This record gives sequence, C-alpha cells and structure tokens, in this order.
Amino acid sequence: MTVAFVNPSPNAEVKARIKGEASWPPLGLLYMATVLNERGVEASVLDQPAKGYSIDDTVDWVLRREPDVVGFSGLSMSGRNAALTSVEVKRRNPEIAVVFGGLYATFNSERVMSKYPSVDVVVRGEGEETIAELVDVLESGGPLKDVRGITYREGESLVSTPDRPLIEDLDSLPFPDRSLLDDDYHSEISGATIAVDKFTSVVSSRGCAFNCRFCCCTKLGRGRWRARSVDNTIEELHYLASEGYEQFIGTTKEIFQKGFVGLADKPFLNASDMLRVAPDLLRLGSYRSVYGYVSKFIENDFLRRTFSFHPLLIGGNPFDSSSIYAMIHDQEREWGVHFAMGGTGALVDALAQLFEEIGGRFLFNAEVAEILVDGRRATGVKLADGTVYH
Repeated sequence: MTVAFVNPSPNAEVKARIKGEASWPPLGLLYMATVLNERGVEASVLDQPAKGYSIDDTVDWVLRREPDVVGFSGLSMSGRNAALTSVEVKRRNPEIAVVFGGLYATFNSERVMSKYPSVDVVVRGEGEETIAELVDVLESGGPLKDVRGITYREGESLVSTPDRPLIEDLDSLPFPDRSLLDDDYHSEISGATIAVDKFTSVVSSRGCAFNCRFCCCTKLGRGRWRARSVDNTIEELHYLASEGYEQFIGTTKEIFQKGFVGLADKPFLNASDMLRVAPDLLRLGSYRSVYGYVSKFIENDFLRRTFSFHPLLIGGNPFDSSSIYAMIHDQEREWGVHFAMGGTGALVDALAQLFEEIGGRFLFNAEVAEILVDGRRATGVKLADGTVYH
C-alpha cells in the first residue's frame, strides 16, 4: 500500500495577499506519514507552497509515486486549491482513493464531498489513528462503516461514522519524521524571516482550555487541552539537536553555491557592492567564524575542532576565518580529497616544470620597477636595472 500526502498551497485569490505561506513544516501530515511508515505502508509528503509547485506540478508528483491513496490537508484558504488538485488527480487516475482532512474538511465534510465528487473520504479530527485504520480497510476491502471519524460515500449518499475519541496519550505517537521533506523553513511572518538558520516546529500539546470565538482549537479539541510529557518533549528536542551534523553538512552546500559559485566572480569595489550581497552573506552566517558556525550544530568540543580545521589548509585561523570557508566540507564530499605525491613541494615543482616546458622562465632576486600597460592591459615589466620584458 502506498500513500502520498499533499499540503496544498493557498487558493489563487489569497496567495498574492499573504507572505510566508511555507513558514513551518506541515507536522500534521508528517505525523500521519510516520505512523504509516512504521506500520509498513510507504508514505511520502509534499509541501506544495515550499516547493512552489503549480497544480499540474503537484499532480505529476502524486502520479510519479503511483499511490493507492492520496491525502490532502488544508485550511479554508487552501481548500479550493486542494479540491482542484484532487479533481485533476482523479481525472488522470480514477483508481486512486482521494482522502481529505484538516480543519476545513473536518467541519465541512459533507459540504466538501457534495461539491467535489473527486473526494472519496474525509478524515475528521485527529488523523493518526484514523488514517492507519482507513488504509487497512481500503487494502483489505473491509467495510468503511467500521472506521470511526470518517465521512464516506455509499452509493448516492454520504455517511458519517461516529467521532473517534481523542488520543489520550500523546507520548504514544512517534516523533514526526522531518526527513520526509527536503525543504528548508525559516519561520517567515508577513515577509520577515524570523529564523535565519534552518527552523522546525514542535507540537508539545493539543487543544485549548479557552473558548475564543474566532479560533477553532476549542471545537477541534472538544474543549480540552492535552499535553505531552516534559520528558517526551525534551527527548524530541534532543533528537533534533542530535541531527546537527546532517544539518551542518546540508548548509555547507548552500554556502558553496551562494558564497563561491554565486559571489566568487562578483567585484566588491565600493559600499554598494557589499550592500547588494549583504542579505545572502548575513543569511549564510558569514559574520561568524568557522568554529562559531560549526558550534551552532555540534555540541561536542572535540568534534567542533574536528569540523573547524579546514581553514588551516589555506592558512586561516578557524577562530577568525569567516564561516564561508565551511564550503570546503561540501567540496570534499562532492569531489573527494586529493593529495599530491611528495606533498605540496612536489606540486610546486610540477607547476614550475610545466611553466618552463611552455616557454616560461623564472627570474629570482629581480626587483620590478614598473609594470608596463597599454590602456587597461598589462604588456610587460621593467626591472630596476632597466631590463624590459614583454
């Protein structure tokens, strides 16, 4: 059994008015995908706004995975986009079961299914236990009426099963597998980047004890607030911190692409040149030393020193050199590490030999008095003794 989950982008009419629609990872879908993967079901997740995919791109992504089930989760502002995507998925492969979930679908299940025949099932409320049971029933061909917390089609009618009880022990849920997404998040709010570095969110509780009229949390949580234990929450935080090495290596690729490929051939002749690239340099943390940058990701002091020594290869001090030099990690992984037989001295000798073979000549202890130019082109040198070389 294969399941593909999609976090849809905002509807076209609101997309232009909001900024930062991909500010946080869709943890709800990650929780469900993780539950299914642990049960042996192949589940994948697409965050459409993070990828910037169109509806056609999203449908192509779904069909490439050849899923038995595709699940959409959305809010009011993304519900129509999810529905239109589901229509196209169903048109191109009618055998795929389309499942909707999330806040909007939970409180408008029959309305959604009446308007969009492409939707086969709506999962209402918390989805981890329901989606696992639903997938089992779909795979075995069992009766959908036995799955609590869903709305489904039976002929021309819509049937809603009783609500599923809330999950009492939140510690029983696995940590959401964030590796299912290869997107970076920076907590963007109203166009402002809150987290310059890689960011994720953590769910420490569900529901709410208050009753604000404008918020759905009370109704979704049935007037209750449930918390994970402190130990379980701290365990997830430690787990996220332990991924520092992988996060560090991932950022070195971006540093190489932005700091070297993107900026190496750019002139820095005046203040405006520096201001132009300042946002990229700031985001890359180039104001930190290599050691300081590594320390953000790795706690062990010995490992910090191990991953900071690379500037020594170019004569730099790891405690002073800009973290831009962390790009060396990516270069090593991409192209390997190469050593000249005989050391750097043999490399210098080989370069000198090559230079002489193509007609070059070395002059030692020769004082240069002037570099000769023709316009902006260097044409030769004049030595202190009057000798001119072109």
